Amino acid sequence: MELKPRADAIDKYRWECSDSKCKKSSSIRTNTWFAKSKLSIRQILITIFSWYIKLPQNLAANEAYASERTMFDWDSFCRCVCVDFIVLNSENIGGIGKVVEINESAFGKRKYNRGEIRKTFGGIERDSKPVKMFIVYPKTIASHFPFKDNIKKNEDKSLVVYNIKCKNCEANYIGKCKRILSYRISEHKKSSESSCCQHESNTRHTMDYDNIEIIDKADTDMKLRIKELLHILKRKPSLNKQLNSQSYYEIKTVIIQAYPQHRKTRV
Repeated sequence: MELKPRADAIDKYRWECSDSKCKKSSSIRTNTWFAKSKLSIRQILITIFSWYIKLPQNLAANEAYASERTMFDWDSFCRCVCVDFIVLNSENIGGIGKVVEINESAFGKRKYNRGEIRKTFGGIERDSKPVKMFIVYPKTIASHFPFKDNIKKNEDKSLVVYNIKCKNCEANYIGKCKRILSYRISEHKKSSESSCCQHESNTRHTMDYDNIEIIDKADTDMKLRIKELLHILKRKPSLNKQLNSQSYYEIKTVIIQAYPQHRKTRV
């Protein structure tokens, strides 16, 4: 194929077959972004640049020698291309230790503020480079925030009773966690007062922090304390400092605090 001048072409050039017997030809825009447009390449470049610098549509139309309706269509087209690029290159935002700011906006039709108002939710992750953000409609917001199914690892859970085992012996530790479990595990690793940390320093053993067992869960702090103490009494973990008698007394105290109406009063 050779590039040859053609007076009848909008761009004044066309691709033509070099074989004299072959009469095949194609536009220089074939398989490009400009393929279906009736504007010249110069007009298209002026239109895109005007959209990029946010030039008013009437001024952009004068610069490109086109109508304002054409400028409006190209503005919409450029926005759609940007949205497609963001969707194709999207990734999850947020996570442990990340802050996502969420805001709600409402959009209406262009003329006289009539018609259906569409609400959207947008969010941006703080201190992210490059900037990470999302925009969703209320009908699809559940697919973007699957709160229940998004919790896949034990380290992301909270309000649980957990069991940590030693890799080298039968020692184990049972505890409770109101916050995200990964924060509590990091405290076990760093704090010298932790039973797990003391066991590692005294015996040169290694606690199995990668395979923590979730043995129970609760929806309130009071229930969580009771379940933790019951599991300590049942399993008798060697690294827990509570004695059985103290645990029984603490369970009784917690139950009395939770259900004061069942406490016996003396007359």
